[in-house]
Amino acid sequence: MRGQSAFARIQPYRIALFVALATMLATAIAAWPWASRLPAAPTLVAPNEPARLQAAAAADDRWRPTPAQLRHERRILRELSALGGAHAWAGRYVYSDGYEGVRLSLSPVAGAQARLFSDVVGPDTRCDYALRELADGSLRLMPLRGAAACSPRVPTTLRPLRWGRRHYLLEAGSESDFVERVAQGLEPRTQRISRAGFSGRGAPFLREGDELVAVEGQPDLPADLLLRLE
Repeated sequence: MRGQSAFARIQPYRIALFVALATMLATAIAAWPWASRLPAAPTLVAPNEPARLQAAAAADDRWRPTPAQLRHERRILRELSALGGAHAWAGRYVYSDGYEGVRLSLSPVAGAQARLFSDVVGPDTRCDYALRELADGSLRLMPLRGAAACSPRVPTTLRPLRWGRRHYLLEAGSESDFVERVAQGLEPRTQRISRAGFSGRGAPFLREGDELVAVEGQPDLPADLLLRLE
């Protein structure tokens, strides 16, 4: 148009020329022989840290059970098999928060063995105990092998607790904490995993399989504690 300057009239051609040159340059670079020989960019893959830790632990002899621990476990299991589930508190118990937990097997004569397990680090850590039933019915665990590793999770004195046909083991003196778990709806739990975690005292061990057993009546606790559940 007559009103436009010379610069304005050629501006569209300059843009088109720039685009054409840029396209040609990109095509030439892609076709250049050395371009195909450049190393591919590395693929970033997040490492599977739990699997790596488990593999490292499995290769470490310190994590493997000793022959004495394996013999102790076999003696407990043989005694439990002979008892056939008829004993008042003997059995295999578990407490887990879904990430870590403890399996506790105990029998009147052979004693007890605890196994710490984790979804992050393994294999299981084992701790052996002799066992003595006290006059008040509580159970005293006396360390034999490896018990120091389990001490944060396994109390040395346990109180058997019945709730209908369910069997629990509580840390002695933590009955009030158990009542609080009941009041919060955390007990009676209907799966092996507890939503309460390991916080506070009295993480209650539950006999394996009893999470499928419906409770009847009230737990075997002192009357003053049961009043808090009304």
